[in-house]
Amino acid sequence: MPNTGFGKITAAFTANYKMRERLNVSARFHYTNKQRDNLTDNSYHNLSIAYFIIFQNLNADLNWYQDRWKNGACQADQIHPFNSFIDTPFLLACKMTNAVNSNNVVGNLAATDTI
Repeated sequence: MPNTGFGKITAAFTANYKMRERLNVSARFHYTNKQRDNLTDNSYHNLSIAYFIIFQNLNADLNWYQDRWKNGACQADQIHPFNSFIDTPFLLACKMTNAVNSNNVVGNLAATDTI
């Protein structure tokens, strides 16, 4: 499916320090960045390619949906050759994308005293 790229960056850091004879301090840090151009959705609603497939004939030529907009109604009214209640697959893949860019940080700090 077009526009479904995925990128991920991960970094981790761990440090230990002995402050005194019995006291140790440790720290951990973990960072993750995830980027998705168009997160696919398999839910049962109109913004899902899977929803489009449910109501489409398997032998339908998807090129019938290539022109996304009706003449004079660009960005306002889609072409619906067969079903008026589902979005076209080209529109879902190219214009109505579900992009995600998430940053996550997890860390901890611990001190231990050995007796």
